[in-house]
Amino acid sequence: MKSTGPGVGRGQATRVEHLGNIEIPRPGDPATRESLRVIGYGLFRRGSVNRVDVLIDGHHAGNARLGLPSPDLRNSPALWENPAASVSRFEWLAGPADLPDEPDRVTLEVLVASTEGETFRMSMPSMSSNVSAIVLSEG
Repeated sequence: MKSTGPGVGRGQATRVEHLGNIEIPRPGDPATRESLRVIGYGLFRRGSVNRVDVLIDGHHAGNARLGLPSPDLRNSPALWENPAASVSRFEWLAGPADLPDEPDRVTLEVLVASTEGETFRMSMPSMSSNVSAIVLSEG
C-alpha cells in the first residue's frame, strides 16, 4: 500500500495527519470479475471519513461502504486513541459494469476524504508503477 497526501512527508519530520491501508486484495492476489472486493481502513487525526472513492484504471468505479467494525484497530497506539478507529474499515464490491471489458489486469487506487476537506490516496505497491495490477480471471 502506498499513501500520499498532506500526512506524508519526505526528508522532514512531519506530523502524520492520516493513516490507512488497503488490506484486500493483497498484491498478486487473483480476482474474478464477479468477486473483486476492496477492504481497508482510513482514519484522520481531525474529522471523520465521509467518502472513500474506488478508482479502477484511474476512473471512478464506485464508493465504498463506510463505518464497518474494526475492533482490532481500536487499541492501536498509532491511531491516536481515536474513537472512530473502531469503525474505520471500508468495503467495496465490484459489480459487472464496474470493471473494463477487455483488460485482464486493472490498477486499483482508493481516495479517502474527510469531513474537514482533507484527502489522501492509497494504492498497492507494484515494482513497475507504484499502482497494483490485479489479475482478473473469468469466474
